[in-house]
Amino acid sequence: MAAHDAGMRIHAIEDDIRDQERALRDKERQLEKARKSSAAAQSTILASNDPTTRARALLDLQSRNAERNTLEREIEGLKHRIERLRQPFDQNRSGFDTKYR
Repeated sequence: MAAHDAGMRIHAIEDDIRDQERALRDKERQLEKARKSSAAAQSTILASNDPTTRARALLDLQSRNAERNTLEREIEGLKHRIERLRQPFDQNRSGFDTKYR
C-alpha cells in the first residue's frame, strides 16, 4: 500500500510538471508572437510618413512591449514553479526507487 501511495504521489507530481511545461511552451510561443509584432510596429514607425499610421503603430508597439514584459514575468514564474516541482519529484522518486526495488 505504501508503494502504491508513493507511486501515486510521483505520478501526480509528473502530471503537474507536464502541465507547467505545457503552459511554459504556450507562454514562450506568445512571447515570440509579441516580439514579432513589436518588430513589425517598429518597422512601420520607421517606414511610414503618415502621422496617423505612425501613431497607431506606436500605440501597438507600447501595447506589445507591455505584453512582452508580462509574458517574460510569467515565463520566469513558470520556470521557478517547474524547478520547485522537480525537487520533491526527484526526492520522492529516488526514495521510492531505493525503498521498493
